[in-house]
Amino acid sequence: GAALNVGPANIIALDKGGHLAEALEMYERALARAPHDAQIYLNLGLLAWRMGMLPSAERLFSTAHKVRPGWLPAIVNQANTVRDQGRLDDAIELLRTAVTLHPEDPDLWNALAAVAVELGLLEEPIAFLHETLRLQPTYSRAHHNLGHALSEADRPAEALDHYAAAIEGLNAPGELAESRHSRALALLASGRLTEGWDAYASRLDPHYA
Repeated sequence: GAALNVGPANIIALDKGGHLAEALEMYERALARAPHDAQIYLNLGLLAWRMGMLPSAERLFSTAHKVRPGWLPAIVNQANTVRDQGRLDDAIELLRTAVTLHPEDPDLWNALAAVAVELGLLEEPIAFLHETLRLQPTYSRAHHNLGHALSEADRPAEALDHYAAAIEGLNAPGELAESRHSRALALLASGRLTEGWDAYASRLDPHYA
């Protein structure tokens, strides 16, 4: 048969189109041609992650980091994959090490906060997210995450402005619906019942599972 075109655009089109097995085969062919290309290891890791192959994804992200030391997308995705396997202490250690090397990167602080929340910590994720927003004040997802962290710490009134900032900046329908619903809960928890019940209609948004 005719040779497959393994150009990056074609692989990404297959990947985004949901043709995961075909994309995996083409990524592997591309890797055979360019075994020192960290971006291919990263893309393979992301694909494996979407396919539920978490240990494989972790190894691929780790390899991307070895090929390109200090590369933040590889570090953050490896930490996220480790977190998704329930190894929260390992994930937070990876991110703490990365933060010491890249203290000005807001994505690292945001990722560190997400793991800290899952560990059941209260004050640490709030501090991490304040640092995220100091570095990038318009980081909408971090505003949502700070709203969540403040709500978990029983400070819902403080969460409201951050949920509002998230709603203003988010575009993805699912994320927007999540922030609207979270803001409704924070309004109710703050005693603003009329506003809260009106906003609670967001639970019916079809984008919010």
